[in-house]
Amino acid sequence: MPEKNISLPNEGREINPVLSNLLRLDISWASARIWLGPAWAVICGSIASPEWKFTGGALLAMLLSLFLADGILGSLWHQVSILASELEEGEGKKGVKKSRIARPPYLRPGSWGYRLWGWMGAKWSSWQAAGNPTPRIREGILITSFMALVLGALLATAVLILVVLSILVAWWWDSQGEKEVWLSATYSGGLPWLVGYMSISPLSGNVLEVKQLATLAGPTFWAVVYLLAIFAFKKIAGEHPRRGFPTLILAQLAGMLVLILAKQPILAGVSGLLLLPQMLFLGRLPRQKQGGWYLQRIQVFTMTSMLVGAIALHGS
Repeated sequence: MPEKNISLPNEGREINPVLSNLLRLDISWASARIWLGPAWAVICGSIASPEWKFTGGALLAMLLSLFLADGILGSLWHQVSILASELEEGEGKKGVKKSRIARPPYLRPGSWGYRLWGWMGAKWSSWQAAGNPTPRIREGILITSFMALVLGALLATAVLILVVLSILVAWWWDSQGEKEVWLSATYSGGLPWLVGYMSISPLSGNVLEVKQLATLAGPTFWAVVYLLAIFAFKKIAGEHPRRGFPTLILAQLAGMLVLILAKQPILAGVSGLLLLPQMLFLGRLPRQKQGGWYLQRIQVFTMTSMLVGAIALHGS
């Protein structure tokens, strides 16, 4: 009998079975010329804690804080920045149809529910205008937020509260400009500093009590000093480097003044000596817009100055 040619359904097609992962995480070493960032903020915050000791438990808490503040929350802010730029581009597109979510009839105009529903409708409209890449980024933000919540809960209640607040701000934020630089400095400096501090010295009892919040006055001050230094670095590395110089100098002068008031003259003197070369390099700064030239030469002095503040708080 003649053989029959049996055509298979997939004949002529390239069959390439690939097992797909449910979740894929790409972790890479961020090549950065500026070392003053979330990692150093966590280290300074951890050392500033009065309970910091060179033990295995403290080192483990610091490593987890590094992964949370630098890896997870840093990725969260990076994704939010991309989403904000895409939303801005989507808003500028013409011919994009936007649909609004109809408000329930029981919401009274002017109420919190009415305003929240309007905000959600505006978000949905912006996401539609942004195009196809937005859903992928939103899924990344959702996964990153979940990982941040889990790790924050493992560290301390106060850290979890910081994580929740940072996630709410990240989901709410959708614009760019000067405010974005401040928020970026918060995610890169102030927030990691407090995460490192609270992971070593978790607040006992009700974290919302006045007495508990009063104990955070010192840590909050040095976290703000670090935030201002990060903000100054970002401005100096930008298009207008000279706008960041006053912030960088004044932030460290404020820290030195607090050290003097805290009756720590030795550390205040060290802080002044570290500030001196940063001011001297300003005179040698080329007239061209070369903020990177300045940062490469003074970042070690700035990082050491932040560490001096942490040591002073630890010994107070």
